[in-house]
This record gives sequence, structure tokens and C-alpha cells, in this order.
Amino acid sequence: MAKAALSRIPSQDLQLVVSILWSGLLLLCTVLLRAEPVAAQPCHPEKLQSKILQIERELEPRLGPVRLHRLEKLEDEVFAPRSGSTSSESPFSLFQVEQRRFVVKEGEVQQNVPARTLSNYVVISQDGELVYRLAGFPDAEANFGRLASDFHLPAPRNPEDAQSRALYCARVVFGVEPKEWVLEEKEALLLAADHFFHQGDKDPFVEANHWWRRVRTSEAKTNTAVRTTGNPNGSFLTRLPLFWAPYETRTTPEIRVLQIQVNRDGSCQQLASPTRGR
Repeated sequence: MAKAALSRIPSQDLQLVVSILWSGLLLLCTVLLRAEPVAAQPCHPEKLQSKILQIERELEPRLGPVRLHRLEKLEDEVFAPRSGSTSSESPFSLFQVEQRRFVVKEGEVQQNVPARTLSNYVVISQDGELVYRLAGFPDAEANFGRLASDFHLPAPRNPEDAQSRALYCARVVFGVEPKEWVLEEKEALLLAADHFFHQGDKDPFVEANHWWRRVRTSEAKTNTAVRTTGNPNGSFLTRLPLFWAPYETRTTPEIRVLQIQVNRDGSCQQLASPTRGR
């Protein structure tokens, strides 16, 4: 009966029907072939989220309830698409660790006090496979070196590039936040005034100026401008002045210097702990 019905269909229409059926069969096979691996493996966003939750749980015994807050601006500061690439998206996500403001305890939502942002940074590849634990973790320098190599971060070509990378590493690798940097003299005075204000001084700006005059007199060679110089081996050395004045105790502020070597491959190395001096 089916054969007789088909014989009554004009040949041109029959070819069209066969073509449609064949195309449908190919589409079905393609869907089935692609469905199996997708079902077998989580997609990238799910794997990335799973890795984020895993790291948050790992940090909880030491830091309390935390969350990883993504900072896309810091990703853009070091990542550059390779020549010929069809995507401008960063292949990794950079996160700063924050204490959660609200937590669930004994079945109730409670406020977590104090909740603050920490100088701890983590990088995770977009597929959730690679993790680079940076500032606040052991082997931060080595992990940043792996990050630079794995994702081909642009190596510095001149002192300006090297200084930018050094400032980036100061924060993301060594945990020194920009609020501690002294890039010029007026910043040192403002930081000192803020310090004296929090100590309860009646006129913090007068105290800041007195402090600065003492610094310039007793430490005439103290340099309050960030400087970057080249080394014979092709690396660069950046000297970053820092404002050091713990709020926990009443103390006289100091200018300390963080020395960061930016190597030819774009990795960073801290040459010594921040110390007083030029």
C-alpha cells in the first residue's frame, strides 16, 4: 500500500520528500552524538562555580565564611588576546576574598561582624580546571609565574610596562593594597593626616606636616616617588614606597620600600621585605 501511494507522488515532489527526511535524519544523529558528552561532563560555568564553592569551603576554617568576588578590571590589566584569536574574553577569572556579611547559623540568617575585604587573591581558569592561589597563600610568586606562562601574559618591554606589572603584583601577588602605596609626596601627607585623625589628634593636618618635616630631616634620602630601573639581565626593579602605620597601636608612621623585580617572562619577585630607607 505504501509503495502504491509513493508511486502516485510526482518524481520531483518525491525527491523533495526524500531530501527533507534525509536532512532530518542527519540533524537527529548530530543532536544525539553531541548530547552524550554534554550529559557526561558538566559545562564550564558549572565547573567554575563548583571550584569557587570548593575554595570558599577550604578557606572557611581559617578566615570564616567567605565569598570570592570577581574583579574583571584586574583581569583586563594583564590579559591581552593573542594575535589571530577570535575571542577577547579573558580565559581566567580573578577573585578577591571577602568575608560574608550574612551567614546561616542554626537555621537562621545572622550578620557576620566584622565583614571585610581581605588581601587574598585567587585566579581560576574559565573551565574550572586550573587554580592559582596568589596573595595570602604560600608560593604566590610561583603561582603567578605559572599564570603568566600558561596564559601567555604580555612580558614588559620597557620600564613603563614593568612598573605597571610591578604595581599589579604588589597588590595581587604580595597583598599590598593601593591604599598603602605612596606614589608622590602629597599622598604621604594625606595618609599621615588620616592616620593622625584616627588616633584622635586635634589637628591631623598640622601633625602630618610636622611628621613629614621630621622624615625629610632624619631620612633625607627617603624617596617618595615610585621608581623603576632596568637591570643588565633584561629584568626591571621597581621601588614602591609604602605608608606604614598600624592602626592597632599608637605609633609614628614610617615610609617603607617594597622592592619588586619584574623578570623578562613577566613574573614578579619580591627581593626583600619592605624596609625603611631609600
